[in-house]
Amino acid sequence: MKAPKSSTELIDVLQRQKTLPTLIPTQPAVTLEDIAQYQKAGHGMVEILLRTPFALETIRVARKQFPGLLIGAGTVLTPLQVEAAAQAGAQFIVSPAMDVVVGEAANLHRLPFIPGVCTPTDVAVALRRGFVLQKLFPVELHALEKLLPEGTTYLDALNSPYGHTPLRLIAAYGVTQANFASHLSHRLVAGVIAGWLHDLHGEGLEKVLRETLALSVPAEAVR
Repeated sequence: MKAPKSSTELIDVLQRQKTLPTLIPTQPAVTLEDIAQYQKAGHGMVEILLRTPFALETIRVARKQFPGLLIGAGTVLTPLQVEAAAQAGAQFIVSPAMDVVVGEAANLHRLPFIPGVCTPTDVAVALRRGFVLQKLFPVELHALEKLLPEGTTYLDALNSPYGHTPLRLIAAYGVTQANFASHLSHRLVAGVIAGWLHDLHGEGLEKVLRETLALSVPAEAVR
């Protein structure tokens, strides 16, 4: 698939596939098999985490083996990692934080950058730099939600000041099978990270992924 020119293109893909697979390539062959399962399920993008020595090579092989998919690099912490990921063929960059230097490095390589955010300040800094797709984690802040009006979630609290902006979020760490549909239906959410899929492979992954996607709700139901 042609490299995306902006985060907006990633949002379009993510809204169609609903989940963002985050893959840790401890066994590259297994990771590539998992990617095949996600592609079979209709996914157009996956994220390979730079947490093992095999990550960059897995990105290289995945780009060749799955030309119809967008292959991103995740857990990118430094500009040097951005450069290495770009050379391996990564088509977008994901970082756990709104690190300005990492974002600038991604821009230098003309790669869409998805920063991790937690607070309204994080969101504001990322938006100011044009990063409209952000990974929100944790998506549920129980202590904070106790201070909000009854029934209000942290997503609702962020929607108040940012609902009129281009902001779209990937909800992570706090999403469960029980609340998957409600998070996915929120107007700020482009997709979620389904953590319960991480340790599944082969037929087990195919089965639970199919069940998970069946939990999703129609786009018309967004708040």
